[in-house]
Amino acid sequence: MENQTKALATKIVQIQKSVGSLDQEAKSIKIKNNGDLSKAVEFLKKVKGWRKRVEEVRLSFTKPLNDHIGDINNGFKETSIPLALIDDQVTFEIGKWRIKEAEKIRVRQEKEAEKQRKIFEKEQEKKRKQLLKDQEEMSKKEAKEKGKEIEQEEFIAKPTITQSKEIGEGEATMKTRKSWDFEIDDETKVPRKYMKVDEVAIGKAVRREGVREIKGIKIFQKESFV
Repeated sequence: MENQTKALATKIVQIQKSVGSLDQEAKSIKIKNNGDLSKAVEFLKKVKGWRKRVEEVRLSFTKPLNDHIGDINNGFKETSIPLALIDDQVTFEIGKWRIKEAEKIRVRQEKEAEKQRKIFEKEQEKKRKQLLKDQEEMSKKEAKEKGKEIEQEEFIAKPTITQSKEIGEGEATMKTRKSWDFEIDDETKVPRKYMKVDEVAIGKAVRREGVREIKGIKIFQKESFV
């Protein structure tokens, strides 16, 4: 490993020296006629050759390492796959149990809410009866407003039973977390602001299939040097 590090440092120093001389040569290039243009093109061929050589040197150092890392990752990946499947299987079973428990709690909550509603209605009836007793001492306006206030009171159930976010006991516990998710129900109804332009498909149509007109897209030629 130490020898490789030294060899790498030596190669980099050699390349940097060569690139330095190319940089000086590039700064001296001024194109005023076709002869200068030919020299510039010839110089770019030399630069291209150096870039190719640098890449070859880089790969000579990195490829063996990458191959070795790939072998290590593949070995551990094959080992981890059964563990992931086991994790998914047990998590699925826990999820089924949680759904059943949530349904039981929902039924209990409905029963509890019904009890609360009956108590609320009894309280409302008491208030109405009390208003009948007290309205002789009130003005018609006050009695009317009080009656309206009683009728407008809305019943809101207070949940007293909730599903615990923690599963298990002692040290063997896991926590749950609720989050919002989505799935596409009807793609034709999705608002435009949530749609993404498929640039890959457009590029294929323009560059390979010869399409020259697409609404909302500007198609043009640009020049590059080969």
